[in-house]
Amino acid sequence: MIRLVCSITTASSLLLSAQAAAQDIELTVRVRNERSSVVSGAQVCGLLPIAEGGVGSRWHISGSPALQSRVDGYCLALGDFGPYQSQAVHLNWSKSAGVEQVGAPEYPLVDQPSAELQTLAASFASYPQGERPRRIFDWMVDNIEFIGIRRAVDGAEYALAQRRGDCTEHMLLAAELLARNGFSVRRVLGVAIPTGQNRIRASDLHNWVEYSDNRGWRIFDSSRRVLSEPGGLRYISLLHYHNNQQLSVAPITTDGQGLKLYLE
Repeated sequence: MIRLVCSITTASSLLLSAQAAAQDIELTVRVRNERSSVVSGAQVCGLLPIAEGGVGSRWHISGSPALQSRVDGYCLALGDFGPYQSQAVHLNWSKSAGVEQVGAPEYPLVDQPSAELQTLAASFASYPQGERPRRIFDWMVDNIEFIGIRRAVDGAEYALAQRRGDCTEHMLLAAELLARNGFSVRRVLGVAIPTGQNRIRASDLHNWVEYSDNRGWRIFDSSRRVLSEPGGLRYISLLHYHNNQQLSVAPITTDGQGLKLYLE
């Protein structure tokens, strides 16, 4: 699972309005001043959805208080926070018409890979190119145990050596195997929401892989056993990682010292 920085704590969930259109997601963030002093001039910033189901998409973000857009997301200016005061910030993600092209970011493969990783990756080369994602997926499902949410990022080599990992390790190892077999890949931070679900839980925050074939970008999620088509899940991408330092990026943050965020 993705690792949220200390500025954000999950209290319960994101809310998906039952009355809203299927593409609209309502989000309530409670901001709390944990200090005995006033906090002024802070803001809450979030990542903007960039794709759904592997297809680049446009989203409009609105909120209260006033929202300011930026290249990769949005920010909301907060008022003064008295000691231990809290305030609810309401956001709405609304999917707009139109599709945008989103390529694969550069992401370095494991430097000096182990002999085991090289041998495993090479073992899929005997299969036709079109069969390799399924072969890699089946190997991941059969051999790498999904152990639930963890805080630490252990990496692809750890998952291979221990035969276990959370969704982040599944993502990192699968991406290594796919990339070493000729596929463009995207390592993704986002949310995976069951279709028709009216509430996004903390466990819906997720990491997965998208790979490119002749038809477009496909979902590869061995931790949830989903390959190619999202099926009954909405996979909404918030970030395509460029390097392993980004693995600690949180979807929503605040720059206010002493402020913490709780998703309601």
